[in-house]
Amino acid sequence: MAGEPFVSVVIPCLNEEERLGACLDSVFSQDYPRDRYEVIVADNGSTDRSPAIAGEKGAVVVKASRRGVAAARNAGVSAARGEIIVSIDADCTASPGWLRRMAAAFEDPAVGCVGGAIEPLQERETSELQRFLVEKGYLAQDQHVRHPFLPMVATANAAYRHEVFDRIGLFDESLRSGEDADICWRMQIETDFRVVYVPEAVVLHPYETDPRALFRQKRVHAYGQVALFKKYRGRMRERAKGFKETYWEYRSLLLRALRLFVRKTGDIPGRNQVLLEVSWKFGLIHGSIAHRVWYV
Repeated sequence: MAGEPFVSVVIPCLNEEERLGACLDSVFSQDYPRDRYEVIVADNGSTDRSPAIAGEKGAVVVKASRRGVAAARNAGVSAARGEIIVSIDADCTASPGWLRRMAAAFEDPAVGCVGGAIEPLQERETSELQRFLVEKGYLAQDQHVRHPFLPMVATANAAYRHEVFDRIGLFDESLRSGEDADICWRMQIETDFRVVYVPEAVVLHPYETDPRALFRQKRVHAYGQVALFKKYRGRMRERAKGFKETYWEYRSLLLRALRLFVRKTGDIPGRNQVLLEVSWKFGLIHGSIAHRVWYV
């Protein structure tokens, strides 16, 4: 690319008035020529001041035609004028130099998708749960680019060549979760473009403080994993676990849960680990029933 490519930053948003302002401030303060990028907030039906805040900060506000993060991303992509489309979540903040580093990776014409690092947003006060998730690298991007099937990147910090969407279509709105993996996998299967990881391009992401919210988040992720397995199982080397293997795995988890929660031991990291595993299993069971596939 000659010179700086024009970039569209797309931010899907649903009731994020508490954090959206900080997100937009971090995006608008990037060391990238201001006339070479636009910021689009794709509203997903917010009932708070999120759309108003976006307009006040100078972002273009578009409305998603239906609920769902994939639909919001598609609304933003459809409105985007950029050669490069960069995605960040509304509750995240971008580090200095983020946009420049993301765009620079596309100087290689073989690159179709770029993922940047996702690091924890340091809060003034942190809970035991937050510290546990940070230590586990719960949201770390490097685990996604090492996916055993094909590399993928989480859309909290991702960028795509606009041509990718022109060639393979938009995000799959039938997926409740996992639309980011799906777009990367389709790109690599249907085109010669590849995924690259730029750890220097950092986005800061808040971590859940409420166990119930974490349970819901992890359950939705697992539900989406089942849908992805069903969609790609003809290509994946991964197999669904057999009944015997599943029985012993669930039995072990149940016994650990009873020991930690019923007896109320002081092993807080152990309880948080079980919380993650139980919420994941609930999502897998729900997804397997809904999609009529064995993947529990």
